Amino acid sequence: VESISKKILRNRWQEDESLWREMVRIAFERPLIALICVHTVELVRASAPIILEHADQVAAVWEAPQQADGGGVRRMLVARLLSRLSVMIRGQDMQSAARKP
Repeated sequence: VESISKKILRNRWQEDESLWREMVRIAFERPLIALICVHTVELVRASAPIILEHADQVAAVWEAPQQADGGGVRRMLVARLLSRLSVMIRGQDMQSAARKP
């Protein structure tokens, strides 16, 4: 996972929006892809906004019994991406508040 993540970052694949959208979509089905999507801060940052497009899958992961998750990889994916998304939103709120007269 580490060497794949490094290659993704080196080649900037996370910046290719259509490619990275597909990676996040597949992450819900493939634990290895999920681990790659959350392996580094940069990849989490690229993946977090895309999770909004998969609300039905997020809900299904959250509502499923934990043992049905095969080791918790999908739950970890959802938790990390939602956490990062929350940080990004709070950061924008703080920037907006700082700009107000």
